[in-house]
Amino acid sequence: MPLNHGAQVIEWRASSLFTNTGLYPVIEWFGRALEFDREPSPSARLDRLVEHLAENGVTNDESISLFASLLSVPTAGRYPPLALIPMKLQEKTLDALLHVLHQYSTRSPLLFVVEDLHWIDPTSLQLLGRLLDQGMNDRLLTLLTFRPEFETPWGSRANQTQLALNRLTKSQIEEMMLKRTGLAHIPAEVVNQIIERTEGVPLFIEEYSNLITESGALREVNGRLQLTEGFNLQAIPATLQDLLVSRLDRLQSVHDVAQMGATVGRRFTYELLHAVSPLDEATLKTELEKLVGAEIIFQEGAPPRATYTFKHALIQDAAYGSLLKKKRTEFHHRIGEVLEQQFPETAAQEPALLAHHFSEAGDTDKAIQYWLKAGQLSQEQSANREAIVQFERGLALVMTQPASPQRDVLEMTFKLPYSAVLMGVQGYAAPEVEPLQNRCIEICRGLGEGAPLFPVLLATWVWLFVRGRFADCYKRCPEVIAMADAAKGPGMLAEAHWTQVCTSFYAGDFPTCLKHSEIGWQNYQREPSIEFAKFTQQNSGPLNLSNLGLALWQLGFADQGIKRVHEALDLSIDLKHIFTQAVMEWMVAQVYEFAGLGEKAVEYGERCCRIGDEQAFAMWIAMGNGIKGMGLRHLGRYDEAIDCLQTGIGLLEATSALICRPKYKGHLAATLWQAGQRDAAVKKLDEAFENQCTGEYISHAELHRFRGDFAFDRGEFAQAETSYRDSLAVSAKQGAKFFELRTTLQLARIWQKRGQIAEIRQRVEPLVAWFTEGFDMPDIKAAKTLLETL
Repeated sequence: MPLNHGAQVIEWRASSLFTNTGLYPVIEWFGRALEFDREPSPSARLDRLVEHLAENGVTNDESISLFASLLSVPTAGRYPPLALIPMKLQEKTLDALLHVLHQYSTRSPLLFVVEDLHWIDPTSLQLLGRLLDQGMNDRLLTLLTFRPEFETPWGSRANQTQLALNRLTKSQIEEMMLKRTGLAHIPAEVVNQIIERTEGVPLFIEEYSNLITESGALREVNGRLQLTEGFNLQAIPATLQDLLVSRLDRLQSVHDVAQMGATVGRRFTYELLHAVSPLDEATLKTELEKLVGAEIIFQEGAPPRATYTFKHALIQDAAYGSLLKKKRTEFHHRIGEVLEQQFPETAAQEPALLAHHFSEAGDTDKAIQYWLKAGQLSQEQSANREAIVQFERGLALVMTQPASPQRDVLEMTFKLPYSAVLMGVQGYAAPEVEPLQNRCIEICRGLGEGAPLFPVLLATWVWLFVRGRFADCYKRCPEVIAMADAAKGPGMLAEAHWTQVCTSFYAGDFPTCLKHSEIGWQNYQREPSIEFAKFTQQNSGPLNLSNLGLALWQLGFADQGIKRVHEALDLSIDLKHIFTQAVMEWMVAQVYEFAGLGEKAVEYGERCCRIGDEQAFAMWIAMGNGIKGMGLRHLGRYDEAIDCLQTGIGLLEATSALICRPKYKGHLAATLWQAGQRDAAVKKLDEAFENQCTGEYISHAELHRFRGDFAFDRGEFAQAETSYRDSLAVSAKQGAKFFELRTTLQLARIWQKRGQIAEIRQRVEPLVAWFTEGFDMPDIKAAKTLLETL
């Protein structure tokens, strides 16, 4: 009901038809509270929404845009669109809803009721969990109703009381019947029969009491009520469904009206019922008045703007259950067609509703169409759990169709977004994704020319890469490069070579990375890259350019490398592609961490984390924390560094991503060692080496150096020298000049202890002389200082 300044009641109603429609009870309540059914004008609806929010202290543009988006109210440019990814949009929407609930309770005490929690959608359930997490509020009383088989996902709390509604006793049943019928006495045989039929369920008692009153079963004889002659107690219907049919017969009601309403849902509008019913307007109104008078349904407003609600979900179930299968199918088909043709706004905003009706009608083609739209809409709103169910429903129908190329295309159309939402729910590298993507590749190969094989292969490469499947990545890269070479499509070469760029860089093959990043950058085209980013999530222009910079740094060209990664960051900002910008902030942080410039690494790591947090990029919150922790280690802030690195590693593991685990665990080990936690450091370094089994060797030289540092600090100089020489061998193979110099400086400490000064000069001087730039790098400065002190 609309809010007023007296006692307030908010009633959200879950529905069996909308268990997979995100925030349906919220949307339905706002529609009722703001009387959207009576106001078709989008502009007027927006005015009502703005006024309502302002009355409750919400006036900022972002909140208004959030509510307008939730309620599908066009803003017509009056409020700026929100440039947020779906997951972040959902998070901010939940925050806004909780804020408004709080605002309601500041005006006056609020009774907040959520009915039929057993049918609630996952997003609404998440919202309720957050509401309960906020703790006690003496101005807000929350009442949740649900069936016994439902279990709330939150545990017992001190400020909650759970009541099991037991069946009524014999005396309570008799008392209820007397109040319901208005009689002073009811014969015991009638009460006993009602007890037997109802088993103490209040709704049933109420309905059977109505039966007694309406049927004229009782008459007064000598001041006492008796059963009328000819009335057989055994004739009392045994089920609620039979009872409803009996009541409709006595009302001389056209059964189709209640049954059609029940097919629409527990709540239905006069406008829709009139559109689907074959009855003329006068007859329909009369029939609805009968149902309202019998309290089978309740009415809000007057036709044609009236809305009707079944007294109880079980009454709706009984009316629906009384339909013969053929008529039920006809009703669903009629409703689906009318919604599609005459209510385009509903069809656009609630495709799951049409999908349900067409599914029940056996119209598989249309059901598939609307399940796909429903899943895509949920995906756009980041209601991923709802989207999973909707895609699964549609996919199940697709697989009932005869095998054909058309069915294969439909299967792929569902499985590609299905795999994406699975990653959203189960982690960036969820194992369930692989068979879905492999099937899409199989379909594309079978369809031949014209199938979207290239972008599907790109999307699969991303999953393989994040999963740390380097062997599979090395197989995939040549295939997509060959496809791009053959097709010569716009921007394809940039995308194809980017796969080899990333694979090579993290495998520690910096020369190959440099080669392919140069090709990728030379073939970059702005517009095609924007389209491909819809499959890969990242823009290949900044990615190729930044990896070009990182490879240059690793190969000893520090100034060029740093310049290139900054250019890549600037390009990502110009593209206004926030996901790519988060990656680029991390890339810049990474090049500074490579150099040992801790302050800069922390600065850009924090920028990466900030975007990740604002946009709910779990992967880049993890990566940003990791690189920030590495920067803090360079600054000697070990406790902070340990916290950041552990957070980054934990978040990476939560996404199922295997990429960068050796890198971050190795640097965590070095930090633990420097913080005096030596046993933990050794264990973590062993884990880092083990995690390289994926084929990720970008930090291989550094891990050997850390092992050498541990041995040196223990005074085990022979072991330290062995580890340092292992590091140098890796550096030489990879062409990693700075890592080679850094490890040589560590090895020089052992030579100094032995008095091998000539050895130091012989190894360090040529290395320093090799560099033609990057003279401000800490490693070069340290090398020059060492040579000057010899």
